[in-house]
Amino acid sequence: MSVSNLVSLTWCKDLLCTDDRDDATMSLVISSCSARVEQYLMRRIVERTIVTYFDSTGGRELVLPEYPVRSVVSVRCDPERVFGEDTELAEGSWYCATVPYDVFEDLPAVLIFDSFLPLPIGSRIIRVEYPAGYPLDHMPEDLQLATAELVAWELRRVKSKQIGVSGLVPTSGRMERAVLETRMPENVREMLEPYRRRTW
Repeated sequence: MSVSNLVSLTWCKDLLCTDDRDDATMSLVISSCSARVEQYLMRRIVERTIVTYFDSTGGRELVLPEYPVRSVVSVRCDPERVFGEDTELAEGSWYCATVPYDVFEDLPAVLIFDSFLPLPIGSRIIRVEYPAGYPLDHMPEDLQLATAELVAWELRRVKSKQIGVSGLVPTSGRMERAVLETRMPENVREMLEPYRRRTW
């Protein structure tokens, strides 16, 4: 499975009851649909390591923009923006992270700095490294099903040679191809809606 695919070829084949003859086409469609789902959600879903730089304005809380998060690798603060090992802050002493370690919650983590930590003011002087997203073996079932629904929908269009066609309309007494289809099926959007990027 590609690192960015939300479902595997084997899983999709079992669910949709297809055989090996469609493997090449289905692999292409899975990759396309996975990218389309993430575009609709306005966020990356598959877990990967993130490095984010924050401004320090005197506040004591930072919201990590990518989620879900189960751990924080490192937090460094450096007005010179070199971010050497000596600039790393010790978790538990200088900051804590509101991270659900036992379950995946589709919510961002928040870093809370100790009130005694002398945080300098500056632009992009705080560097946070953390893994964000769902591991492939913990992908929510409704996200997988939504992606599979989209894969099945696209496969039907490919096999019927109706790629990009929303339907047929009568023109000059016969049926002609209509405008390009750009929408996602409504049932797929409904399943994906709870996972769209939220703004805090």
